[in-house]
Amino acid sequence: MGYFLAISAGFCFALNYIFIRKGMANQKDNGTFITMIQNFIFFTIIFGISQIVNPTIEEISLSAFFNFVIGGFLVLFLGRVTLFEGIRKLGSGNAVAIKNSSPLFTFIVAYLFLGEKLNFQDSIAFLMILGGIYYCIFKQIIGVENKKFNSNGKKLGVIFALLSAVFFGIGDIFRKSGMAEFNDPIAGVYLGIIVASICMTIMFFCTKDLKGRVHEVYQSINRNYMLAGVMTAIAMLLFYASLQYIQVIYASILVSLEPVFTVVLMSFMLKNDDKLNKHLLISILLIFIGTIILVIY
Repeated sequence: MGYFLAISAGFCFALNYIFIRKGMANQKDNGTFITMIQNFIFFTIIFGISQIVNPTIEEISLSAFFNFVIGGFLVLFLGRVTLFEGIRKLGSGNAVAIKNSSPLFTFIVAYLFLGEKLNFQDSIAFLMILGGIYYCIFKQIIGVENKKFNSNGKKLGVIFALLSAVFFGIGDIFRKSGMAEFNDPIAGVYLGIIVASICMTIMFFCTKDLKGRVHEVYQSINRNYMLAGVMTAIAMLLFYASLQYIQVIYASILVSLEPVFTVVLMSFMLKNDDKLNKHLLISILLIFIGTIILVIY
C-alpha cells in the first residue's frame, strides 16, 4: 500500500507540472499565488482534523518549529517560485529534470557544514547527477535549440531551474531535521505553507501586484492552475500517507519518479509545446539513478 501511495504522489506531482505549463499558455502569471491559496485552504482543513483526532502541536520544540519554518521558506516559497519560472521558460520536462537534482545539493551542504562523509557510492551518484544536468542543459536545451538559447530566455530558465534544485535541496535538510525532532509531517508541512503564503503575499504587495493577483483569482479563474493546486495538495497528502506504511527513504525514491511521469504525460498533454527526445530521457535516467544511489547509500 505504501509503495502505491508514494508512486501515486509522484504521478500527481507530475500532473501538477503539466497543468502549470498548460495554464501558462493563457496567462502571464505563473500560478504560484492561486496554487498556494489552494494548498493553504486544503491543509488548514487537514491540519485541523488531524489535531482534533490526535493533538500534537503543543509538543513541538522551538528548534523543530524554526526548522519547519526555514524549510517551508526555502522549498514552498523560493523553490516553487523559481521552479515555476523555470517551467515557463524551459518547459515542464527540462525544468523538472534539473530540479530533481536537488539531492545533490542536499548532500553538498551536508558534506560541507554537517560533517557528512563522501564514499565511493556517493562519488558515483555525484557524477551521474552532474552528468544528467550537463546532458539536459548542454545537449537537450542548448544543443537542440542552440539558436534560441540566448534569444528567448532559456538561459535564464536554466538559472531558475538550478536555483529551484538548490532551494529544494537545502530546504529538505531543515524539513528532515524538523521531522527528526517532531514527527508530525502534516503539522510540519502546514507550518511551511503558512510561511510560504505570508512571503508570497508580501512579495506581491511589495511589487504592487497583490491586487491584480487577487482579482485574477476571483474574476479570471485559470482552470489549469486550479487543477495544479489540487494535484499538489493530493500529492503531498499521498506522500505523507505513504510514510505510515514504508520508510521515508523508499517513499522519496518512488516520488522522485515524477520527472519520468512528467515526460510521459507531456507527450500526450503538451503535444504542441514540450518535446520528448532521447537527450531529455537520458538526462532524467542519469539523475534518477544517481538520486537512488545517493539516497540508499
